[in-house]
Amino acid sequence: MTDPYQVYTRIWQEVPAPGNAFQTDRIRCRGYDLVEDLLPHASWPEMLWLLIQGGQPEAWQIRLLEKLALVIANPGPRDASVRAAMNSGVSGAPDAAVLSAALAVGAGAHGGSREVELVLQLWQRCGLELGNWQQALTDPDCSGVSEIWPEIQHAPGFDPYTDAASAGLVSILTKLAAEDPSGVLEWLLQNRLSLEATAGGGLSLSGLSAAVFHALGVDPAQASFWYLWLRLPGAMAHALEQREQGWRQFPFVGQGVETAIQDADTENREQVQKGKPHE
Repeated sequence: MTDPYQVYTRIWQEVPAPGNAFQTDRIRCRGYDLVEDLLPHASWPEMLWLLIQGGQPEAWQIRLLEKLALVIANPGPRDASVRAAMNSGVSGAPDAAVLSAALAVGAGAHGGSREVELVLQLWQRCGLELGNWQQALTDPDCSGVSEIWPEIQHAPGFDPYTDAASAGLVSILTKLAAEDPSGVLEWLLQNRLSLEATAGGGLSLSGLSAAVFHALGVDPAQASFWYLWLRLPGAMAHALEQREQGWRQFPFVGQGVETAIQDADTENREQVQKGKPHE
């Protein structure tokens, strides 16, 4: 019979201290002792890989993961997830609400983690076969995968508002391809123009990120989590900045919001004076 008080996990082992089950004398992650093995020998990215992916990563995997983390650490204030965090931050919302706003908005299918997951699924189906990609991008067949997501309106991994990837994004892809012995990113670099012509849009940062995750051997569900989390530093930084500056310096707000509130109050007063409840 299963012990209702026992947590079953292959990831984490805690040896409780004598006399206090809420303190630990020894901790192991995937079999590696935290004090004896990880603290002296592992880096922060290696610990994350061990914890999330399981197993010891190769050196090139850590280098490539670190490069991707550097690229996507701050999507910038024009990104919807960062804007959500900025709006939450400038309002004085608690820290958890700020990050939750960024996560919620950053989970979507246009530049968000959902799009990364969909592109990873295409990589699994198409591999390094250009013909398979051209067919898949013409008809992504992403509907019905999950009832909570609306049907995607563009070829995942490509920006429908551009004809081609920016020079900056191509430069990033070129740099990352040099760190990738799997050949995935070099293949994407060589076939980018053909893929963009088929998709009807330029390669996006989410599409590039998905390719990196595929090169690393990360599955779609894991990639979605990685992408959400690795983009949070930018959301945090911009939210903190806006919280410090205050709403009067916040873009696209100011008098516009104040006027809207005043108009709503005026309408409420008029309804009350007429003896009618405002709906």
